Amino acid sequence: MLRFRSLKKRSKYLTGVYFLVALSLWHYVREGGRGRRGEEEGGGRGGEMEERSYKYPWSGVLEDDYAEFRVLGPISAAPILSSHYVFRPPPRRNLVTGTSSTHRTPSDQHLTTPRDYFLHLKKPQFWCRKLAMLGGSLTCSPYGDEQGRDGNKLVCLDPPLDLPPGPDARQCLTLSFGTQKEVSFDKAVQGLPCEVHMFDVLDYKPLARFENPRHVYFHQVGLAHNKRKNFYMNLNETFSMDTLVGHLIANNITYRPVHILKVDIEGDEWEVFEHLAKEPILDIVGQIAVEVHVEEILKLRTEEIFGYLQRRYDILRSLETRGFLPVAYWDNIQLDSRYHAPEGSQHDVCGELLYVNTKWYNDTFKRTLRESGIPVKLNAVT
Repeated sequence: MLRFRSLKKRSKYLTGVYFLVALSLWHYVREGGRGRRGEEEGGGRGGEMEERSYKYPWSGVLEDDYAEFRVLGPISAAPILSSHYVFRPPPRRNLVTGTSSTHRTPSDQHLTTPRDYFLHLKKPQFWCRKLAMLGGSLTCSPYGDEQGRDGNKLVCLDPPLDLPPGPDARQCLTLSFGTQKEVSFDKAVQGLPCEVHMFDVLDYKPLARFENPRHVYFHQVGLAHNKRKNFYMNLNETFSMDTLVGHLIANNITYRPVHILKVDIEGDEWEVFEHLAKEPILDIVGQIAVEVHVEEILKLRTEEIFGYLQRRYDILRSLETRGFLPVAYWDNIQLDSRYHAPEGSQHDVCGELLYVNTKWYNDTFKRTLRESGIPVKLNAVT
């Protein structure tokens, strides 16, 4: 009886082994066949992709999308396989982009109602043919876009904006103001490839979040309209601030075009752009990805809200007069802090704007920059 039980147990063990071996062989044959079919159908697609990525990392996947967009770069720090591919995300209900029929319409000088400010944000005035969504991390909070992501930015990859760049990251310069712990956008820009300079008053060791921080730099200095020291009461600390020109000089990156200027500085963007719109240095910037904030209206009295929004509306219009036209906008959803307008409409108080410098589409203007020592590419020259 003991021998019989032993043989029976041994038989079950061998059966399990045979099953695992058979399952492994089936999986190997299935995957091997699929790989061979892929090579036959794609004509050795893997080698071709490696050759493409050596020239332009995104040249094989970024075609004319006509105001649609794609996601580039990881959307979270977790090793999710799908995040390594370029894919078309679900349609956004609150993303507004320009189309081939979009043209500039002069903005009214004055708002009629507070609602007009929010409507203005959602009226693109220029068409970017190649929009790309860079970065973004999944959040576990009611903040971010409608897909639950934060830190992602749209950029325009139209050739007149000198993007995507060549294989040398030093041919592309990105200044990223306001990083804290969220560097997914900066990682994606590094992969274009671009040289990236990150700025923040708090040092969360952002370089440690890069596998290879080549051509990536961090500076613990903020952005303001003048060089000064800021004291933050909630932090009980004083931090250094500087202007855009000051940052260029301090980091020895003058006489270079700024291909992407990303600004996410929690409400201080209004002070910066109010003065920057008057500065000649803005001409060397190809595009601006900025998060605009008007949360303060939730604390203001009704009679103060209109003037508050009018001033910010004027700042946006001043950028337009410099040739920066909006090509895309989307709301950053914050369910617990929405503005209820007197006429009954509701509006998110934070949103992402993308401006492109339309002067860069003009070779005459680019020649002027080149004569000034700024090495931009003429649109007629590849």
